[in-house]
Amino acid sequence: MDRNYKILFFHGRGSTATTSTTGIKVKEFFEENDIPVFIPDYNPDGQLFYGVEKTIHDFIKNNDLDYSDLVVMGVSLGGYWALKTANELTSCTCVLLNPALHVYGKDQVMLPREHNRKNLSIYCYLNKDDEIIDNEYIFNQLNNKATITQYETGGHRMTNLSEIMNDILVKLRTQFPVI
Repeated sequence: MDRNYKILFFHGRGSTATTSTTGIKVKEFFEENDIPVFIPDYNPDGQLFYGVEKTIHDFIKNNDLDYSDLVVMGVSLGGYWALKTANELTSCTCVLLNPALHVYGKDQVMLPREHNRKNLSIYCYLNKDDEIIDNEYIFNQLNNKATITQYETGGHRMTNLSEIMNDILVKLRTQFPVI
């Protein structure tokens, strides 16, 4: 049995908690491995920035998610919200999948906060052939701040998600050993 950690997954733009293909695959894979996955139903396109923030905070509170055992994960725009949420916690693990960290403008890039870096483990997975995210820009922004794994192919839709999830599972089991 794994430690009682949980995954809080943030879907990307144009998706919902029930329609995100990546979210559905993440939930199925990790729950098959006895790791619960929670996916808030926020609307990054239809809500103002602070509305999304409030929805996320309410979701965490209403689901009684313990920060010490929380893995915050996000894909694309969800990567922005995952890192933003992780920055606000005292310690956690953050997994970014082709993250859009500058979606609100390049002057508002979401980066790990310096004061939090010792307690924040960040794993970032980038596909070099991503047709939406500027892979090189994200790599340069997170270089030396995250453990970055790059793949030649997989695109924005992450056709290589199975391989990535297996790697994430190994890293999580190493970070959160069996009790």
